[in-house]
Amino acid sequence: MLLISEVQSVLERTYRPIGLRVEECLIGPSRCRALRCNAADRDVPEASTFLRTTAAGDLSIAVYYHPSLIEALEREDPRDQLSHRNIHACIAFIEEVTHAVHAALFFLEGRWHPNSERVLCELEILARVDTYWMLIRFAALLQGGIPSLEVRAWIHARVFQDEVYSYQSRRLAKRYRVANQMAGDFVATISALPTSARPTALREFRGLSLPGKRRWLRNAQAGLRL
Repeated sequence: MLLISEVQSVLERTYRPIGLRVEECLIGPSRCRALRCNAADRDVPEASTFLRTTAAGDLSIAVYYHPSLIEALEREDPRDQLSHRNIHACIAFIEEVTHAVHAALFFLEGRWHPNSERVLCELEILARVDTYWMLIRFAALLQGGIPSLEVRAWIHARVFQDEVYSYQSRRLAKRYRVANQMAGDFVATISALPTSARPTALREFRGLSLPGKRRWLRNAQAGLRL
């Protein structure tokens, strides 16, 4: 199975099907350049998801990966090995699949609001959360069971501690800082839950608005302190 299809399949089993294949939304460099010209934010990384509402009211999704990112994952598939050589490419790859899946879910649920900073922040939070657990899943398959504490700590550091907030846009920098903090807090909270309870917590958290997610985290953290 293609890596993009496998990641989408895991996400849809966790949440719900979206009715489209993300691999069919992939675009090349020329189309990416055209979409960048119309982008409000000029800080476009090596992987990008473009979300637009069409004149007919539909959601248009386009996913771009720089050729060097794809080459890195083809040289070292994360399902065969996770290392410093492919981890950041893998994180970028998974995050864009999660953006496409969750944006489609928001649209199907009537929660998609174009250019809403709250919605965009939610997408980043969910991307960090899902990327962490997807990497843990790959590590578990590679190690034949629950990854060691050392491996889990390494994955956590790569997902949550390696982010650089040197964006020209203050809005982008703030969005990523908030998303990183909230996602890290959520992962820490549900890591203490039994494995069987985590999917329910993931679905519950995803279904909340951004203020609802904040309340969920405050309540969970207050409960942990008791």
